Amino acid sequence: MREAGHDWFTDARANLLGHVARSGTPQSVLIARMAISKQAVQQLIDGLVAQRILERVPDPADSRSRIVRYTPNGKEAMQDADRIKRLIEDEYRERLGDEAFATLVAILRTATTEPESSP
Repeated sequence: MREAGHDWFTDARANLLGHVARSGTPQSVLIARMAISKQAVQQLIDGLVAQRILERVPDPADSRSRIVRYTPNGKEAMQDADRIKRLIEDEYRERLGDEAFATLVAILRTATTEPESSP
């Protein structure tokens, strides 16, 4: 991402951005998902707001809540991230072959999916 001109991109910021839906995500949901302190999440968001990657807007469903969403600059950055991800995937697919790559993707999805709660 830095080679693509996104000097603001860091591992910690990438971790946060991975939790922000393209349509936006309530800040409270980001705090719950990140497994770090509320203050740390707010600092990450503040930094990305200052870089004009994210913005906070009022939640129409709850006036006390804020939605964190991508700005136009942020959307452009995510297009670059998608392109770079596809390049990385293509490289792994070429190294592993289609079948092994599909298995790897399935394993990673399983490892990163939240287990369903029992009633």
